[in-house]
Amino acid sequence: MDNNCDGSTDGSDAADATFWYLDADGDQYGDPNSGFYTCTAPANYVVDNTDCGDADAAVYPGAPESCDGIDQDCSGAIDDSSVPLCDDGNACTLDICDGSNGCSATVDSSLCPLSTYSSQTDFEARTCGSFTVLSFQGATELNGVAVNDASIVPSYTSQGVTFLPFGTSAVYPYVSRGQQGQIALPNHDGLIANNNSPYPTSDLDGRAIKGEFVNTTYSVGVWTNMGDGGHLDAYDANGTLIGSANVSSGGFGGIVSPVPIASFAMVCTFNGDINFGIYDLQFSDCIQ
Repeated sequence: MDNNCDGSTDGSDAADATFWYLDADGDQYGDPNSGFYTCTAPANYVVDNTDCGDADAAVYPGAPESCDGIDQDCSGAIDDSSVPLCDDGNACTLDICDGSNGCSATVDSSLCPLSTYSSQTDFEARTCGSFTVLSFQGATELNGVAVNDASIVPSYTSQGVTFLPFGTSAVYPYVSRGQQGQIALPNHDGLIANNNSPYPTSDLDGRAIKGEFVNTTYSVGVWTNMGDGGHLDAYDANGTLIGSANVSSGGFGGIVSPVPIASFAMVCTFNGDINFGIYDLQFSDCIQ
């Protein structure tokens, strides 16, 4: 009805007209700077006027924040949140939200100092992400085959570690099967051995079993065969020693590092001339 005789029925000047705000992004929150009075709800308009970014449906009061330099929740502050916006899953890194540049992480050794373990259970409790175990007893890991032999499928390199020859020689450690009597774990008969090293038993480094990791690695652990032990060493990409874990005869040794481990060496100090071997080589790209 045209109550005021202005020629308009229920016009915008009606006493009971409602001010409607544009909701361009369809999130049910309106743009406070765009609207008009009308008696009926127009399409894409709402009575709310609290949207601080009406061109983005992810921006509205109370919306979850992301690390992107945008005030998603309309609080007036950028990238503010009661929960962390950045988490790379690594307990040893400090995660930083850098606005439009996104998340970044820097190693902070105070959060996660280097640790060594003699317990496999405690070691594995620190790992997350991709956890790899090489047991050296698959169908193609035949007795006497060198670790770099093409007959081993899948290759150790494709599984994350490239074993190195002894010293400057072209001789590699080899797979030794039927070693149940040398291995503490039940139902396990395979290891890789060093007794073909061309270096004398007095040259501990020349007889060490060494390898380089293909991907970023933060933990490494290994079992030795019974009667032999020594120390497991971890190195960074520059070849600098990160840490060393003692490994008892037939025991386990593990290292968890706040910086990436590029390579390792298992050095035998117990009867290095007698079938020194390692089995269940374990490593992970994430620690907690």
